[in-house]
Amino acid sequence: YYAEKRKIEEQSFKPNFQHDYEQEEAEREAARRKHEEYEEAHRYDPFTANVKYDRSFRRDWINQYWDTYLITECTDSQYLTLFKPIVGTPEITIAKKYKCVCQLCGEEKEIVSTDFKISFDSERGYYLEPCCSCHPVSSFEAKVMEILNDLGITYIREKSYEGLVGDSGRNLRFDFGLYRNKKESSEPVIDLLIELQGPHHYKEGYYDEYGDFVTDGESGINTQERLERQQRYDDNKREFCLKHGINLACIKYTVAGDYDRLEKKLIEILKNYGYNYYKRKSNEEWEET
Repeated sequence: YYAEKRKIEEQSFKPNFQHDYEQEEAEREAARRKHEEYEEAHRYDPFTANVKYDRSFRRDWINQYWDTYLITECTDSQYLTLFKPIVGTPEITIAKKYKCVCQLCGEEKEIVSTDFKISFDSERGYYLEPCCSCHPVSSFEAKVMEILNDLGITYIREKSYEGLVGDSGRNLRFDFGLYRNKKESSEPVIDLLIELQGPHHYKEGYYDEYGDFVTDGESGINTQERLERQQRYDDNKREFCLKHGINLACIKYTVAGDYDRLEKKLIEILKNYGYNYYKRKSNEEWEET
């Protein structure tokens, strides 16, 4: 009797659980709509926020350079950015907005001072967001920019001179031109140029689509001709600087991978050519060296 009863119960009770995806999606959509309606209804409600000045606010950027951009004027001296998280206290950041003009192509752009910074990630290396599309910026160059910025050095990128041209007839460019005031004049002048020399300055090869320098494999590029041209350009730049009394310092790519070594190399160059620089004491304090 009991065995027969258990058999009947097993056959009659067969639970079947099935997830209702349509119901779940409908509930999710209803919750999203409700949240949007709440936000719209309370969009202009008063709220309390923490207000802070961005670090870049303290600096007057007018007539300074950011990469190839000359910063010509401040268009908003109280530019506010609101960060309003779902949870937590909102935060308002005060910065400045500037009009900038690329010295290579003439493009005009407004840039907020908070964007005058160098970023880093494992894939791209060092990079800068506000950059004119008329020229690329390597990780090596961006890293040197960050170090010079931290040292308080004023410079221009992609500096060129009339009379120094390549085979195409376009002016050859130096990676960095460093400014300083001469004693007999209040006008800032460039008397030191810095060239960052990647492996293409020393050996045959080419850069692949990932930015890596490749010395073997078929590329369809005459790597020997390219190396000879690059070294000829390097010689022309050295001769030009000697002729016009401009100091030239070259940094080889072998120090580019080590940030501390690169910083020490740049400080050594600044010392050799009598440039004053600032050394960080803490996150917010600097001392002149």
